[in-house]
Amino acid sequence: MKLNLNYAWLLTFSIIVAGCGAGGGDSSGSTNISTGNGGGTSGGGTTTTQPEITVTTTDCSDCEKSTDINIIEVTSDEAVSAVDVSYESGYVKVNSVLVNKSGETSFDANKQLAVTFSADQAGDYAVTLNKVKVGDTWYDQNKMVNITIAEPLVDGSLEFIFYVVNSTLVNTIAPQQVEKGKGVKGLYVETFEVENFLYDDTNNSLSAVSTLPLQADENGKTKFLLAPGKYLSHFKATRKFNDESVSFEWIIRHTVDNNGFHSYTKSLYPRNVSSQVMESQKALFDGATNGTLMDVNLYNLRPGPACSSWFDDSYNVVNINEKVSATYNSFCYEAIAQTSDDINLEYTQSSLAMKVALAEGNTQVGLLDFVNDTMQYEHQYTLGSNKLNFEFSEFAAAGDLEFSFIDNKGSSSNFRVNIKVTD
Repeated sequence: MKLNLNYAWLLTFSIIVAGCGAGGGDSSGSTNISTGNGGGTSGGGTTTTQPEITVTTTDCSDCEKSTDINIIEVTSDEAVSAVDVSYESGYVKVNSVLVNKSGETSFDANKQLAVTFSADQAGDYAVTLNKVKVGDTWYDQNKMVNITIAEPLVDGSLEFIFYVVNSTLVNTIAPQQVEKGKGVKGLYVETFEVENFLYDDTNNSLSAVSTLPLQADENGKTKFLLAPGKYLSHFKATRKFNDESVSFEWIIRHTVDNNGFHSYTKSLYPRNVSSQVMESQKALFDGATNGTLMDVNLYNLRPGPACSSWFDDSYNVVNINEKVSATYNSFCYEAIAQTSDDINLEYTQSSLAMKVALAEGNTQVGLLDFVNDTMQYEHQYTLGSNKLNFEFSEFAAAGDLEFSFIDNKGSSSNFRVNIKVTD
């Protein structure tokens, strides 16, 4: 009985030892996942480690032409020997090696890559880093960079030729006398300048940016430079007539292109000339004998009995609930009384209803309420400067409109105001 117990104990001990087994248990492969997107393997007792690849991209919205721009940086814990890049135009380099527009580009293996872009022309460009190659394996990246190459901002060149009311050229050279009875070729002005206002499309505002002194040659030509943008430019030239200073002015709306050139021919009109100044000038002119030399007089500039009339250019942008005003200017060598059919106020080329009030000074003298309605007003032109004030309001809807009227006493018969109405 004792022998059987010992045998059982030995059998149990043998089983326990066999179960413990030296070095026994499960075994499996491991994969180190990285920013590289290539495939790995697992199992079978082997280990495949992907390279740790980091890609940094930098977009550019106003890069300079012909300048190398750093758009992509690649770092890897194992050296990269090739890239696959897609782009349509421009020049892409990786570590100074020119990159093919599609397909593989190889170079000396490196753990750090700098991808640069440049272009000779302004425009929008896109570059995509599709893949990088480490060893014999390609790793997908699919990183896109957008680049905008902008033209460098260069001032635009402007040239103006200015006349006064009878096509006499303005100059800043020297005063000259004129023979009564003959035309005046040039009008010397003592001061001449332009005040420039930049228009902002985003908030419909004007801001003064510069006041420039001007010179005009014997051909009425003046030149200056402005930065690109939309402008209202207010030209003002002054000269004394028998110790009375008279201002000749014009306001023009225009656009300056980047490194562009524009040429304009315009007239400068007398402003705020009283009837008293005109009467004294007329007396001096009538008192001179034909053929004698005299200082240039306002009546030497007289184009005829008609009045010269105009609206100044402006950016008339107004909210639908607001009002906008415009001044109709005229300059007359004679006092002229209008008859009932001389002014005909009407809308043209507009389907937008609005209210139009007409005023002389602070006195309202006319009111127009409907599209295509008409109104007659007997306007009395006084000697010298005259103004009629228009006020536009109660717009029916947003949109672009044009208001015009006919004045048969002016040197031109159709006068327009353009207005943009916003919500």
